[in-house]
Amino acid sequence: MKILKSRERKNLKKDSYENLIDGTKIWVEYWRKNPHRFCEEYLGIHLYVFQMILIYMMNICTTFCFTACRGLGKFE
Repeated sequence: MKILKSRERKNLKKDSYENLIDGTKIWVEYWRKNPHRFCEEYLGIHLYVFQMILIYMMNICTTFCFTACRGLGKFE
């Protein structure tokens, strides 16, 4: 598993709950922009390159159609 580089958080508040909410907002924004990374990093699912592309396209396109068949991942 990759070690993520984290940036230093500035403007920390004294209340730990507010710090938790602020940190959660940062991660949610990151994962909403990169849903394929959410699957790999948070859920721990190994994805092939075409699966990363499909998940990303499903996130940004309003209409999406993918016709899948058995053995699609055997080409990787």
